[in-house]
Amino acid sequence: MAFFKVDRVTLYSFCSIRLQGLNNTDETKKMQPEKVANQPGKTKVDSKGEQIKHKQTKGTDLDQKVQMDLKLLDDLPFQPVPIHSAPDEVNGMLRSIEGCPNYRKLYDQLANETFFKNVSERYKEFYGLVSNLTAWQVDDLHYFAQLQSIFYVYKEANPSYLPDWHLLVDPDDLEYLAALHYSRISFNPELAKLSTGIFFSELLQHFDQVISPNDYNRKLYLIFGHEENLAAILNSMGVFEYRVPKFASAIIWELYEAEGRNYVQVSYRESDDYTKNLTLAGCDTRCDYDWFRNKLEPILMAQRDRKNACDIKED
Repeated sequence: MAFFKVDRVTLYSFCSIRLQGLNNTDETKKMQPEKVANQPGKTKVDSKGEQIKHKQTKGTDLDQKVQMDLKLLDDLPFQPVPIHSAPDEVNGMLRSIEGCPNYRKLYDQLANETFFKNVSERYKEFYGLVSNLTAWQVDDLHYFAQLQSIFYVYKEANPSYLPDWHLLVDPDDLEYLAALHYSRISFNPELAKLSTGIFFSELLQHFDQVISPNDYNRKLYLIFGHEENLAAILNSMGVFEYRVPKFASAIIWELYEAEGRNYVQVSYRESDDYTKNLTLAGCDTRCDYDWFRNKLEPILMAQRDRKNACDIKED
């Protein structure tokens, strides 16, 4: 996860490289950043890695803060994006479910809920169809999320990779079941608190700083990332529409002041051509800030409370 501060904007990004059909060959290996001395004409990248441990140069890996250059091939069909991850002290904001036994316990219990049992029964034939076409033993929603992601990448980057049988898979059913998988991350208030509570606490702290009388003036907060991260956040706010977020989609919070009151407007940006203002239940597109804070209050969690919340309590 990358943390950028741009003028008036705080941006958290989960960046990846879309290879568009290139395999892990010598060509892609040549793309690896190299540590270099100060050389003219280079693009400097300040990288702080934590999760990714592959070597950049002898004795240097991404968990060391270094300055690197991107050495690119002239004929690459895409522009690589440097992969970043967050410093240790803020890494829990959207990764708070990792190493959280209580979250795993609550998540696994969803399979026994009537709603998900009914979904499995209603789409029984679709489960069987996808099992036969893929040779997977489809018994969980995550298979549909995986297939939807594969189809999406192929359609966007190189449709020739799509198998002929993809036409047999109903795209609406696949989209819904994939989105339903992502919705499980924050399906109920308990899961939402463990998965997104730290993030929303930080979001509100950010706007509290803007409202307080100081020089902190970043009135826009934006996050873009993987499908599961965006879906979890949207679902926690009650505005997830069961459509899988596309690559480079973003959620935007904007703080406004009018007639002595503060308001928050939430938007979902899917592309240059599609941005939608989101309407939270109980308010218009611009929500009173105090109302917005109260709505999120049940799922807020401070980083210091994570360990206790993740411990499994004896019944």
